[in-house]
Amino acid sequence: MNRTIVGLFDNLAGAIEAVLKLSPHLGSSQLSLVTRRNHHGAVIKPREEFAGELAYGSSEPLQPLDGLLIQTANLQVPVLGKVAAAGPLGGALAQEDKSLTDALTYYGLGLDNANYYQDKVRDNCTLVLIETDNSKVNAVANQLKSYGAFGVDKWGTSIDHPLHPYG
Repeated sequence: MNRTIVGLFDNLAGAIEAVLKLSPHLGSSQLSLVTRRNHHGAVIKPREEFAGELAYGSSEPLQPLDGLLIQTANLQVPVLGKVAAAGPLGGALAQEDKSLTDALTYYGLGLDNANYYQDKVRDNCTLVLIETDNSKVNAVANQLKSYGAFGVDKWGTSIDHPLHPYG
């Protein structure tokens, strides 16, 4: 049975680093990332101490993920405005008038929790979503947390609460 793991990062660089470190162990169809963009199209600036880690220009915020995840760099998403997204979650958000909350409930998150994650992305956090089988869910959640994620929770599509509050 597939499980969903979600986690938040205070900065885009940390989220990209986590996805790159996890990618050798997971398929590209299992990894997703979404981050908000400002009204000029640039990614919201990360905290100052991480700014030097972003060696790519703001016009290509997800460039380090090229060749790994399919990207949608300029989506207009209800509540969030413009976002850059990668992976299957980006495809879900590309559907007309679909909010991040709507997309997250598809992955098994309850409405209140999906709204929480949407609010955190609106407040400039970057969300990473990972789908994996039940045998790997704990190890992957632990790895995500070790890379700096907070608000990490594990979900199943048949329940309306986290499998284990982790955050």
